Parts: sequence; C-alpha cells; structure tokens
Amino acid sequence: MGIRIHLLLCPLVFILQGWINLRQPEPYMDELFHIPQAQAFCSWNWSYDGNITTPPGAYLPVAMIGFAIKQVNPEAGEWVCSTAGLRLWNMFLWILLVEQLILRTKSEATAIALALHPVLLFYSALFYTDLTSLLLCLTAWELSRREKHGYSALFSAAATLTRQSSALWHFFIAAEGACCIAYNNPTVRSEFGFDYKSLLGVLQRQRRSIAVNLWPHIVVGVGYPIAALVNGGIMVGDQDRHEMVLHFPMVAYFAVYWVAFTTPLLGFLNRYHRCLREPVVMSSLISFLFLAFLSAMSLYCCFYVHPFVLADNRHFVFYIYRKILLRSSWSKYVMVPFIAVSSSCLLRDLQIDTFRIVQDLFPVVDVAEVPAVPRRRTAVRMVFILTLILVLVPSGLVEPRYFITPFIFGSLLALESADQAELFVKSAVAVSVMISGALFYVFLEMPFDRVLDAHMPNDLSPGRFMI
Repeated sequence: MGIRIHLLLCPLVFILQGWINLRQPEPYMDELFHIPQAQAFCSWNWSYDGNITTPPGAYLPVAMIGFAIKQVNPEAGEWVCSTAGLRLWNMFLWILLVEQLILRTKSEATAIALALHPVLLFYSALFYTDLTSLLLCLTAWELSRREKHGYSALFSAAATLTRQSSALWHFFIAAEGACCIAYNNPTVRSEFGFDYKSLLGVLQRQRRSIAVNLWPHIVVGVGYPIAALVNGGIMVGDQDRHEMVLHFPMVAYFAVYWVAFTTPLLGFLNRYHRCLREPVVMSSLISFLFLAFLSAMSLYCCFYVHPFVLADNRHFVFYIYRKILLRSSWSKYVMVPFIAVSSSCLLRDLQIDTFRIVQDLFPVVDVAEVPAVPRRRTAVRMVFILTLILVLVPSGLVEPRYFITPFIFGSLLALESADQAELFVKSAVAVSVMISGALFYVFLEMPFDRVLDAHMPNDLSPGRFMI
C-alpha cells in the first residue's frame, strides 16, 4: 500500500518543487526567517533570530542531517540546507503525513484527500513550520490511542518545540485519553447518564485511574507554563507584534473555512439537509438563533484587525478585510447568517447537538425530546471544541495556515462517524487538486510589482498572492 502511494506521489512532489524553485528560487515571505535560521544551524551556528516567534524544533532535524552529510560530502550537505533542499525536506515530511493518515483512516483515498487539503499542501511545498508540528501532533495522538502515553507525551513535547500552539493539542490528546479511561469504567457507565454537566464529575470520580495512566502527559504538561515563565512569555521573539488578544471571531472564521473545505469530503446534499433543517423544528430554530447571537456578539465585542493584515497585500485575507469586513461599520455583520449556518454544520459534523448545549444553559424544552448520544464520543468532541477555542482566540493575526491543524484533527473526528462514500472522497481529491493547482498557478505565474515591506526590507522578490 505504502509503496504504491509513494510511487504515485513522489513524481508529483518533484514536479511541484521544480516549478516552485524555477519561479521563486529565493526564500519567500516567512521563509526569509526560517531558511536562514535552518542554514545557521546546519553550520553549527546556534544564534537565534529575534524576529522568529516559534521555537527551533522544525529546524533541528534537517540541520542535523545537513551537518552530518557535510562531514562526508560538503557539496551535498550544502544542498540539503539550501532553499531547494529545505523545501524538499518539507515535502518528504508531507509524504510521511500521508502514511500517518493512512494508518489512522485505514483508507489510502481518504488519507490522500486530507493530505491534499489546499492550504496544507501549499505551506508544505514551502519551508514553513506548520507541517512539522502537525505531523508530530498526529503521531502523538495515534500513540495515545494505542495507550503508549510515554511516547505520546514525548512527541507532543517535540511538537510544542516546533509551534507553541501544539501544547494545547497535547491537552486535547491527554483529555481524550482521560475521557476514554473514565467512560470505559463499568461503574461510571452504570452510574452516569451522559449530559454536558456530568463530564467533570465523571473525570473527578476517576481521577486516580487517570493520573496513574496519563502521568507522562501530566509531567510534560507541567513543563509548559514553567518554560513560558522562564522565557518571559509564550512567544520566543518579536513579542510586541504578536501579543495575545481576545479574538473570538477567529472561531467564526474557522467555521466558514471548515464548511468551505469539508463539503466535498463529507457530502453536499447529506450535510446541508442536516445543517439547514426546517425552521419550524423548534430545536433547530433555537440552535440557529443561539449561534447567530454568539456570532454577532463576537464580531461586536472582539473584532480585531492585526496591523500585519492590512500591511501586506500578498495575502488573500488582506482583500477579504478591505472588500468585505472593513467596507463599512456594519458590513461585517452580513456574515452572521453564514457564520451561524457554518457553525451549525461544524457541530453537526462532529455530532454535537447544539440544542442540548442550549438546553443545559437555558432550559426551554423538555430534554427528553432530544435523542441521547454516546457519552465518550461526545465528551471528546466537546474537548475538541474547547481546544479549538483556546488555540484560535488568542491569535490576533488571521492566517488560513493557523486553521490547518484544527481542520485535520476535526476532519479525522468527523470521518470516524461519517459515511465515507467513495464518491465523496473522489470529489474531495478532485476539488483539492483543482484549488491547489489554481493557488500555485496564481502564486508562481502571476507576480506583481509591490512596495517593499518595512517589516521585511530584505525581501526583494516580486509580489505573489498567497492564501
């Protein structure tokens, strides 16, 4: 199976890399920070660029490989640490990601459909840190599900040394393990009927068993706040321009992003029949109004525009803000119905009943009218939503690549209970290939003149549109 996948994907990887290196041989955008840093490590220079906000985990493996090869063949070692070599290293990690997804989904087609997610593929073809972090997080998640919690904690720590947000995905992985331990206990199964309020009670009752089994996660987890205190903050460098904010619309943006990219994979007609049920159904109407209210309040109270968004016209987000969100003082509220429907789709894809949440908060209808749902599965998906909020809300800068890890994690959860019809998977692959082809064509073949960015004065490349 794996050999067939490599034979199919490797030529495509080399073709894509050749196209990129022909049109943009020099580092571009954030590569201007990441590539010189990796090259410094290759030369055994351990000084660290103060403009880089993330830890050095993504640079160390390839730097060690490049340094080792240099001792035998200096020219080959130099190439490994060149711009082309570092980009190809990232694509090698992308191939490993495909293999990881095959192990998880037990389906080559589904794994390829997820790996070809356009934003993931775009930033995998360049030397960015997001792919390394995602691969390590997925490995840690798989190890945790196999109850190898020591190794899982180590891989989670490695992921956090690549991107700080991975610490929160470590929390999700450990929390899923805790839910599995708690809800697999026969006593808990007989004593507790599931509702959202009972989750903490279940976990508290089983705290000893959880601590005994998950102690590696606990030990590593304690190290995260200690490291932040020693560092003087979460960011490694450039903390002034990457301060944490309360940016709740990030979750709303992710819901729209989710619907846009999962529709081919999960099926159009099936999902919209569920997401847009008749408004005469009381539970559907209440859920929609609740989500619309939350969307409007997040845009009213916590709408935030990071200076970088409006300073760089090379990202599509720049034009979304200029043409839609900032067109007038009220234009952003036009998105509220779309956000509410998208949020409903996200929750239903994860099989989370919004109405049960509303019922827990504001009892308006007899809960007996709502069908019961599996306890452990729902608990894990609720923890995923909590993790999603914790990861996205503090970020003031809107970049689609920040959605890659939650998108893949959420897709894997949704696919566990979805009808993985072959037609849906094939359509997802076809749509992803078309979108990715268009993105790379625009990026590589449609450059434009631009004014030099004061934040990146060494970037003399032409303007290129990026997602």
